[in-house]
Amino acid sequence: MVLAHRAGVPVGTGHALRPDGWAGPAVHLAGLAGPVPALVGWLLSRAFEAGAEIAHTHPGDDGEAAQLARPGSREVAAPDVFVDV
Repeated sequence: MVLAHRAGVPVGTGHALRPDGWAGPAVHLAGLAGPVPALVGWLLSRAFEAGAEIAHTHPGDDGEAAQLARPGSREVAAPDVFVDV
């Protein structure tokens, strides 16, 4: 989780979930509000240092999608995930 602040005043939030399940080491970004590119950079740098290999998020609207594109994210077709147990 991250709480961004400027001059002691909260300006943004976000969190990263890092499951290491059957689909492999991934990170899911959620709850992004405020300076999204800065939050994404901070959260992803720590997640990849901890072993994540792929990141994904579900933008709430076109505005959030545009902010996510700034640090290098891009939209892709939904992956078809199958896990045989």
